[in-house]
Amino acid sequence: MNKREHRRDNLADLISDMECDVADLLRWATVVYDLGSSDNCDREGVQVVGAAMEAIAKRVKNDWNAAFELSRCLREVSR
Repeated sequence: MNKREHRRDNLADLISDMECDVADLLRWATVVYDLGSSDNCDREGVQVVGAAMEAIAKRVKNDWNAAFELSRCLREVSR
């Protein structure tokens, strides 16, 4: 189990771990924008960027769902 997986049972740690992936998605969006603004854009380059963005987006989605579930548990305990 890696450090990131180990920290998935604490809401604050989980949200903190999402920070890098969210920042990376914003950086990749800039890369895609730059590729689209260039005459030197080739299909293979865009596919590589797409694969990287997809991997990060899947991690963010999984972490977001886990954070939501943890927050639901916290709301139920506080009632």
